[in-house]
Amino acid sequence: MVTLSDHLWVVRTTLFMVSLVILAVVSARVSVSAPTVVPITQWITAEPLPETLLPAAVAISRQTGNYVYVVGGKNAADQPVRNVRRATIQPNGGIGAWNTEAALPVGLYNHAVVASSDGNYLFVIGGWDGTTRRRDVWRAMV
Repeated sequence: MVTLSDHLWVVRTTLFMVSLVILAVVSARVSVSAPTVVPITQWITAEPLPETLLPAAVAISRQTGNYVYVVGGKNAADQPVRNVRRATIQPNGGIGAWNTEAALPVGLYNHAVVASSDGNYLFVIGGWDGTTRRRDVWRAMV
């Protein structure tokens, strides 16, 4: 789950042979006024990913626009992928088409991705490349 402004984003997953499969990306409009807990009242399907992926990492960046990034994952052939996808978060909470960005140095899944607090960078941390547990940390300007 990732929050941005007044929308909550969830990458819908299912357990498949001890891995998670990304099925859909959805958002919901929420209002928050601390300390009141506001229930989610509606889920709306957003633009589907171009491919089915097992555990990919997701991050939000707000530097030059509102973007959601899906980084790496494992494809249907059970291979880690280097793909980095970006979609614009629309003012109404929908997302635009997925664009392909510069690929990771290696294919990864079960890794973490975080955007810097200023939104200028994405960091990819650790993961599995299909053979080895990685301890690398990569940075990209976004």
